[in-house]
Amino acid sequence: MIMVRKEESSKWVVTKIVTEHTHVLGIPTGKGRQGTIQALPQDEKDKKIRELSAQLHRANQQLAECREQLNMVLKGVEWHTNHLTKSIQDIIKNMKEIEDNDDEE
Repeated sequence: MIMVRKEESSKWVVTKIVTEHTHVLGIPTGKGRQGTIQALPQDEKDKKIRELSAQLHRANQQLAECREQLNMVLKGVEWHTNHLTKSIQDIIKNMKEIEDNDDEE
């Protein structure tokens, strides 16, 4: 076990070291001494890796579907933007023609 603390100078200082272990080594969860995850046997690790890989695969599929939907929405927005731009240009052209006709009369 190793205990450390951060000093005001932002340096980390080892405050306690215990070199002999009387327990299974694990990874601490959360802050402080809230418990440990015990070292898993290899078959359990493999099972966990498979589960996490499957979750990652599903998440990647969902991400691809979301990207596809987002691209469709963006294409629609682009089409509408172009349509509105053309409509505004037509309106401006028509207004200029009306003004020119009024100036001629």
